[in-house]
Amino acid sequence: MISTSNGTCFFFSIYDDENINLILCFSKRKLKIVKLTAEGYSSNIIADKLCISFHTVNTHRKKIIEKTHNTQTGGLIQFAISNSLI
Repeated sequence: MISTSNGTCFFFSIYDDENINLILCFSKRKLKIVKLTAEGYSSNIIADKLCISFHTVNTHRKKIIEKTHNTQTGGLIQFAISNSLI
């Protein structure tokens, strides 16, 4: 974890398809969305819980999925499990 001008950033190390180590940085908000998604909450429920719009949740989720080199929510859940987020 490191503090940046944009707030606190949490780092994770993953390997992509070519086994290249990727260092990922997620904000507290993005981590909360990962956790709630992995716990099975829908975008609507997550939006209500975090007091943000449905579209904001989906945008965060899309960017997280891209960063983790996944194509679906299942990969995001696996990322959460393998990094002890849930």
